[in-house]
Amino acid sequence: MTGFFRYFLGVLDPSSVFGFWRAFPELMGSAYIPWWLLCVLPVARWFLPDAACWFVYLFKPTVMRPPLAPRAFHAEPLVSVVIAGRNEAASIGEAIRASVLCGYGNIEVIFVDDCSDDDSIAVARRAARRLFPHGTDRVRIFGSPRRNGKASALNIGIRMARGEFIAIIDADSALQHGAMHHWMLPFADPRVGAVAANLRVRNSTASIVTRLQECEYAFQVTMARLAAARLGLLTIIPGAGGLFRAEIIRRLGGYDT
Repeated sequence: MTGFFRYFLGVLDPSSVFGFWRAFPELMGSAYIPWWLLCVLPVARWFLPDAACWFVYLFKPTVMRPPLAPRAFHAEPLVSVVIAGRNEAASIGEAIRASVLCGYGNIEVIFVDDCSDDDSIAVARRAARRLFPHGTDRVRIFGSPRRNGKASALNIGIRMARGEFIAIIDADSALQHGAMHHWMLPFADPRVGAVAANLRVRNSTASIVTRLQECEYAFQVTMARLAAARLGLLTIIPGAGGLFRAEIIRRLGGYDT
């Protein structure tokens, strides 16, 4: 057992640490291929760009996030929030409530249930009734009679959407109050077809795991996408938070099933 702990805690041994840093210049000047492939290249690819963007953002944030126009639209165009999920009873009520109460006046919510085994539909309907006791068409719930998969469920919601813009969020996500106004600002540029959300971990202080996940999101998601967007190389609009021009997403045929 002593040997077992010594093996895993050996990296904390001061002599091992000092030994590594003494050997580091020699390794960097060597042609030892495993060192470059397994240590140097992964760090250069995954950590250095994000760390560099983070330092730039600390001292000159406008380089990474140039100031947006104070208002993208004179009026608030209709935004359809489409949510697809299966067995999401624990979170779908909050997702619907947060979307309706996000501070954006002209919004509708569409929940497409992908043949859940739990009471997701009942929870969603209760949330809608609490928000609109006298009934409304601002929250629409569609229960699929068979399981089709998330892509097909989202396409059903896209076909049901009436908005000029379509927001796609996960059933366990919640829109922060005021986020939709900020999310819409880049669409003042007619060349913009979709905008990625800034995804954050809602329960980031719950445990060490969620704290580490928040760090991962900050570096690998937020900073990486900010850098890619500045270079015009953003390759993905996340499924947990993406806002699209409805005309474009329909022209593309929705999600690939």
